[in-house]
Amino acid sequence: MGGRRHRTAAHRPPLRRDPGSCPRRPRRPRTRRGGHGRRRSPHRGGRGSTIGLAKAVALTSALPIVAVPSTYAGSEVTPVWGLTDNGAKRTGTDSRVLPIEVVYDTELTAALPARLSVESALNGLAHCIDSLWAPGANPVNTALGTDAIRVLAEGLRAIDGDNVPNEARRDLLLGAYLAGSAFASAGSGMHHKVCHVLGGAFALPHAALHAAVLPYVLAFNVPSAPAAAERIARSLGTADALEGMADLYDPPPATARSATWGCPTRTSPPWPIASSPPFPRPTHGR
Repeated sequence: MGGRRHRTAAHRPPLRRDPGSCPRRPRRPRTRRGGHGRRRSPHRGGRGSTIGLAKAVALTSALPIVAVPSTYAGSEVTPVWGLTDNGAKRTGTDSRVLPIEVVYDTELTAALPARLSVESALNGLAHCIDSLWAPGANPVNTALGTDAIRVLAEGLRAIDGDNVPNEARRDLLLGAYLAGSAFASAGSGMHHKVCHVLGGAFALPHAALHAAVLPYVLAFNVPSAPAAAERIARSLGTADALEGMADLYDPPPATARSATWGCPTRTSPPWPIASSPPFPRPTHGR
């Protein structure tokens, strides 16, 4: 996958709403102009928060984005933006924040520590799993999400301690693309709604939070979504979705514990929980 480019303008699936991760409300940028009076595109290479910042710039300036991701969440192929302000995260979709071109290169992920690689890949896994029972779930995103689970799981299993071989990084980038594409089509379910409330209220690290919450939301939703649970298990190569997920978390990522973030372990519910709309949960056996 080294140096592979993907143009998103011609591949824009039916879209619904949800995350991108920009931790602060951006100032409206000054528009820079290149030769002949043309505006320059923000070229954003890096982790999800960097691409999230580029999306925030594009949302307020309409500048096009060229994305060069070095993590595995898949935000670069979604039209989703997210802004956090005063302890509350707002998300939405807008075609202006969808990058016009994405460049995938495994060499650019070589310096990413194994711990962050695992957390980011689990964040990508949350995108495709949540898409299986999101309000806009459909046959296209189901096919993409199911394959994304398989590819991401293969990449995660190839990580050996602190060593993330090139084959693993290749699988994780491909899985991120598939996961983001599935999520863009279906929108978000309960997992992302929970993470948005917690992340906004306590300023928690994005990927680690998604990695920590995913097994619990999966366990909560599986009884109401037997068809999705069967697809997840099959993609993980196990007879049971929860067992397959537990295998991926053995050993668990170091920061998938709230104590390591400085998150309060006992507190009254943050105010956004009371004012948020009901969290989507599968009810029709999808």
